[in-house]
Amino acid sequence: SSALIPPIPGRADYIHNIADILYESATGQKPTMNTKIEDVPCSNALGLDIGVGASLIYPLIGTQTYGWSFLGTDVDKVAIESAQAIVMANGLSHKIDIRKQQNKYSMLHGILKSDEKVDFVMCNPPFYPTEKSFRNANKRKIRNLAINSKKRSSEQQQQGGAAVNPNIGKNDITLTSGGSNNFLGRPMELWYPPGGEVAFVSSIIRESFHVADRCLWFSSLMSRRQNASLILDSLAEHNSNFYLRSDNRNIKDIRLIPVGQGQKKTNIVFWTFHNGDEQQEWCHRRFFQKQ
Repeated sequence: SSALIPPIPGRADYIHNIADILYESATGQKPTMNTKIEDVPCSNALGLDIGVGASLIYPLIGTQTYGWSFLGTDVDKVAIESAQAIVMANGLSHKIDIRKQQNKYSMLHGILKSDEKVDFVMCNPPFYPTEKSFRNANKRKIRNLAINSKKRSSEQQQQGGAAVNPNIGKNDITLTSGGSNNFLGRPMELWYPPGGEVAFVSSIIRESFHVADRCLWFSSLMSRRQNASLILDSLAEHNSNFYLRSDNRNIKDIRLIPVGQGQKKTNIVFWTFHNGDEQQEWCHRRFFQKQ
């Protein structure tokens, strides 16, 4: 009951953007407004969701919309148990495999089997660097909700409309010892000390170099544009450090895609170690030869 309850449209946006980038890798062309779901040649795709969470939201959308399969990982025992229960209740054990990450500081290590490859990695990382920063932000949200509620109430009363409850910030939204009842989430979903989402995604970047030939596209959601810029810097820095390696594992393409629903604006960062020809070869082998 204390886990995050994610809004569906924003999560679907992430899934659709992955489908777009897989379509481009497979065909060499960007999808258009006329591209239909059945035109996306990646129904055999296997994705890895880092921090799958108790709701299993991304694998549920991906399996039902595109027919993909998923590996879902988490370090939280409660989240793992909830996700496994959802898989069983929906008869999706043939599509979704839930695996517990034993090392809370590892993202990819210890998850993939020796001969296992995935077509994409995705992640919605914990945003806050500390519990204190989460609670401070929570308080600001509650104050802003109360201020906006009173403002709307005043405007509607002046216009002769129905009034919004002016006590919404006092009674209906309360800050409890576990946070507010409006912004719930388990600790591992909300903060990652030290460094929050930048540190979390930087760890994925670092580990991605060690499994570069076992994934087509790595990606992560980034809550703030300035953090996305820091991640682009991190990608460039890691790439320069690895560029001189004898195995030549360097990043070939980086994408930063803005997404948003209403006032909520975020970004998705994608990176791959495969050039255009290698991407098409990967897709031909993984998607078309399996059909």
